Amino acid sequence: MRTVQGISSVLAYLDSVDYHVTEENVQALLADMDVTSDNRSSHFNLDHIDWWINQQQHLEL
Repeated sequence: MRTVQGISSVLAYLDSVDYHVTEENVQALLADMDVTSDNRSSHFNLDHIDWWINQQQHLEL
């Protein structure tokens, strides 16, 4: 499982895959969905984030 730690790392990853969002948007998304690999920490599962991006792109079509 690929993970990153911290919201700044999530933002950097999203920028690297050309999915640009603000920190405020990420905070709101985290409140609405489970993208963490461990809800008690700030580790984020990049595989889940990739899946979510794919779902969002399909909804935009």
